[in-house]
Amino acid sequence: MSFELLPLHTRDRDEIVRLFAQYPFKTLQKQVQGMDSGRLGQLLWDLAEPQFGRPQTSAWVAWRKRPREAVGLVMMAPHAWHSEVFGRSMGRIVHFVNYVEPATSGPPLIEAAIGAARATGIEQLDCRVDGRDWPSVHLLESYGFRCVDCSLKLARRLDDLLSGPAAPEPAGIEVRLFEPPDLDALQQIAARSHEHNHFYNDPHLGRERASALFQEWIRRCTMGVAAFILVATDADARLVGFVTVLSNAALTRVVGVSIGIIDYIVVDRDQAGRGIGRILLQAALRSLARDHQWVELRTSQENYRAVSFYCAAGFNLIGSDFVFHRWESAAK
Repeated sequence: MSFELLPLHTRDRDEIVRLFAQYPFKTLQKQVQGMDSGRLGQLLWDLAEPQFGRPQTSAWVAWRKRPREAVGLVMMAPHAWHSEVFGRSMGRIVHFVNYVEPATSGPPLIEAAIGAARATGIEQLDCRVDGRDWPSVHLLESYGFRCVDCSLKLARRLDDLLSGPAAPEPAGIEVRLFEPPDLDALQQIAARSHEHNHFYNDPHLGRERASALFQEWIRRCTMGVAAFILVATDADARLVGFVTVLSNAALTRVVGVSIGIIDYIVVDRDQAGRGIGRILLQAALRSLARDHQWVELRTSQENYRAVSFYCAAGFNLIGSDFVFHRWESAAK
């Protein structure tokens, strides 16, 4: 074997930053949004380092012996609140960097992650890989991972929104900031109207529990995870839709590009076609435009209406990821 597999250590920082910085995928996103690869590599290290000492979190580096350099990385961690909602022990591969020698370093990296998950009783692992990283796609498939979605990333600049006029709100619809008494209505709408996500595509997970996961995520957003939440109400003050918005402060600080994130736009299914989603999106974009250069979002490749909706609003496709789930019981 021309390389060795060793646990990740803080002294590996420079090599791992280099490995992140030379990642050959996400090139369009970096070009479009003006991200410096070196500073982005530093950010990814800064986000990964605090996880080293957490319980049940494991990370390994594949080292080439001559010349000695890092050629691959994998990090596996439990997913506590997903486990709580589904009542199953769930984990995720947080980082899988496998572009240097994918055929030789990839298998032992994946085996190390699966072995650690098995040793800690994790039943399910999820993993995302870039939509162009076909060696990793095929490798994951050979180890019992099954594709459950293709996630599309879209983005647009925000500097054109501050000067233009706001679109008129649909008759009887008002958009305002979230208030704590709105939570129950938001969770109900999320449960019955949000349909496109990889959890719904996994036959091992029931739709009822998947809906409960989104309800819990909305609760977490209202407790401070989201930068802000806007809700739409009708003439009877009934809540008919909402948008949750996140802000990546670490990216702004390290990379120097301020990016807001449209997390979810959900309109109650019996209100579809009234333009509520459009007005929620515009209100969120205009709010973000005050202190962000860019906005990005993700949606499932199967959500064709959403893709068309966002493209019509000035978004462009800048990347994609395949989403994989692996169940220990199914892989045996």
